[in-house]
Amino acid sequence: MSDSVERIISPLRNGGQAATRDKILCAVTKKNILVLYIVLLQGSVEMVESGMRVTSFGKKIRFILVLLVVSPLALLGGCFPLPEHIRDIQELTQDNSAYVTDGDRYLISAAEQEKLDQRYDDIFFSVWHVQQSAYGKDDTARYFSYYKSNLGYGKNGRRYKKIWIRRITANAFLQNYPNRTFNAITVTNADIRYLPTYDPHYMSKNLSVRGFPFDNLQISLVAANTPLRVSHITRDGRWYLAETSFAFGWIPSRAVARVDESFMASWEKKPYAVIVKDKFPLRDAKGKLLFTARLGSMFPLREEKEDMLRIAAAGSGKMVLLASRKF
Repeated sequence: MSDSVERIISPLRNGGQAATRDKILCAVTKKNILVLYIVLLQGSVEMVESGMRVTSFGKKIRFILVLLVVSPLALLGGCFPLPEHIRDIQELTQDNSAYVTDGDRYLISAAEQEKLDQRYDDIFFSVWHVQQSAYGKDDTARYFSYYKSNLGYGKNGRRYKKIWIRRITANAFLQNYPNRTFNAITVTNADIRYLPTYDPHYMSKNLSVRGFPFDNLQISLVAANTPLRVSHITRDGRWYLAETSFAFGWIPSRAVARVDESFMASWEKKPYAVIVKDKFPLRDAKGKLLFTARLGSMFPLREEKEDMLRIAAAGSGKMVLLASRKF
């Protein structure tokens, strides 16, 4: 037994009152917890076998045993400082309007707003106007190399075999990069991924920060009607290697439509309608649901009425007029 544990146990065995519960909790280190548990358990068993009556010492033993078995984290809680108090989460409201004292005053001038708006548009549509992509073959090839050396786990905690990454690599056909280059747009919300597959990848088969549900191959979500620059297509045609204004990766081809100069000119023509409510359903003139628009999604505004907006949404590379209630 370690000396530190012996110093804690001895006063209790001798019936002393010097060692209080708080002192026991704070004196025990991580490496001594198991030893302490065994010693206390052994002592309580000996008491029962010898027919000793439960004294105050026995009550303390029983209390500590319950504490160790039911809540080991509570044992350590007394020896480590509490996490820093986060006012943002616990006290401060997340409603932005609560911090605006003068609701009638613009925070920036009209000229500054116009400048920022133009800068956002320039970045958003930038991939349609580049002469050369900011990314190259190496920017995607390195992920194939990485996951070849780190096969990890897939669905149901099953470890991947080498054939898994070999098939994905063969389908990507990066030896022929770039095999297709054109401008495009997403026609629905789409995932953008490090590898051209929907197979999930986890570093651990257990439920943890390294395991489910944290898929290592997911880069981001690309909202419907986002401009793209496609540079490569897989052998089976199911995945496009594409660049957006904020990410570069593999997008399902079914979520992408090719665009021409006429479409791009029409699409970039102001004004725009912006979605201010997340997952807002967009329907066509007949009421058919096309997709749910993400917060911040931007669409060309074609007509505005008292209770209705008519906006344009991309579908199969064509301009589709949508009727949508104001929100």
